[in-house]
Formats: sequence, structure tokens, C-alpha cells
Amino acid sequence: MQGIVFWVTLEAACSSVVTALFFIFTLYFTHRRQWLSAKRRALIWIIPIFNIGLVLTNHWHHWVWHDFTPVGNRVAFSQGAAYLWLAAWFYIYVLTGVLMVARAAIGPSTLYRQQALTVIVSACPPLIGGTLHVLELVPAGISLLPMSFLFTGLTYFTSLFRFRLFDLLPIARDTLIENMTDCVLVLDNEGRVIDLNPAAQQFTHRLAHQAGSSRSLAIPSIAGATTAGPGMTASGRSQLIGQSVNWVLGQWPSLLRHCKKMNLLRCW
Repeated sequence: MQGIVFWVTLEAACSSVVTALFFIFTLYFTHRRQWLSAKRRALIWIIPIFNIGLVLTNHWHHWVWHDFTPVGNRVAFSQGAAYLWLAAWFYIYVLTGVLMVARAAIGPSTLYRQQALTVIVSACPPLIGGTLHVLELVPAGISLLPMSFLFTGLTYFTSLFRFRLFDLLPIARDTLIENMTDCVLVLDNEGRVIDLNPAAQQFTHRLAHQAGSSRSLAIPSIAGATTAGPGMTASGRSQLIGQSVNWVLGQWPSLLRHCKKMNLLRCW
């Protein structure tokens, strides 16, 4: 039984660390890194460190768990008052982070809708698992948090390569590229369009907001080079995902040839 109690204690301690890291990640994801001064970083970690101390010293005070009882190959226990304290801070950190990401996702100038949705959806399993555990809706001695955190980690790992989740653009992009009169197409490493600035959106009538970029192509002063192509409905915007710049500009072959001939496509 001591071995099982050890792993339960380790799980609770790691959960406090993971929730704090998730909260810090959401601050970076939503461009609030300037808010993270050394003093505020310390404040963020005060509660998790305190909670870890509560968990590690539970065998002295039994405020977190008590009355450990073997149930088959599991160990059931009764929740103490401090357990609800741990659960409350778990929800505060995770829900605050999710709300910040959700606000960024629906903002008028956000570039991170698809990535933000990934972050929000991936945060749901730990919230659901924690709620079921706190309300004792799962069999005694079973915790869903480890598996839910595993799901979240695998989702982020997949998004890292598929959606370039952590390859974020500088915050200055909103004030620089968004206000450019030149059309800008943002591409990933494979040449797929993942973002258009307002000038390009107006020109192409294709609103396709994606996030993360390893390079971008500027098409200077082409607004008058040709007429705009056919518009795209909201339901058709997803057709741009994964498409190459040749496909996007291919609807205007004369424009594409003109850009290539005049070397108007510049990479940096």
C-alpha cells in the first residue's frame, strides 16, 4: 500500500507543477509575456509550491487525504479539507488560462484561431477528469488525471508538427504587417499559406487566418496589377489550409507569372 500512496502523492505534486506551467504557457501564447516580471513569476509559483508542501507532508497532518483503505490492487481514501483547496487552485489556473486563450481566439486581430482551439480542447480532459475525481464519480482509488494529462501532451505534440502550435509570430506583427498597404502572404516551411494580411484579404477575397510562420512573402504594390478573383464564402475558407501559394495565386495566372518575372515574391 505504501507504494500506491507514494504514486498518489507524486501525481498530486506533479499536477500542481503542470497546472502552473500551463498557466504560464497561456500567457506566452496570448502575448502576455511582458506581464511576466520576476515578481509575478514568483507569485505564480507560490501556490503550487505551497500545495506540493501540503501533499508531501500529508502523512503528518492528513489534511489532504486520510483513512487509506486497500480496495483490491487500489487504495481508496477520504478527501480532507486541503484536497478541496488543491482542486480549487487547479481550476483557477487551468480555467484562467483557457479563458485567456478563448478571448484571443475570438479577438478581431487574432492569428491563432486553430491553435487556440487546440489548446482549449486539449485542456478539457484534465478538467473533466479532475471534476469526476473531486465529485467521487469514478471508482475508489482510480484517478483519471494521469491519462487526461497524457492526452493533452499527445495533442500538443501532434500540433507542434501539424499546426506549428509553438512557432508563434512576434506581437509586433499585428501593428506592422496588419497595417501594411502591400499584400502579404505568410507561408510555412512547405510553402503553404497560413495567413493573409488585410490588404491581401481584400485583394484576394480570401479570409484565412492561421498562425505560426517560418517565412513570409511580400507582394508589394500589386493591388492595381489585376482585378480581384472570386470571393470565398466562410465555409470555404478551410480550403486554404495546407494549400501552396501557387494554388492560391494560380487563380490569377497572369499575376503569378508577373510576380515571378518581376521578382516581387521576396522571402525573409
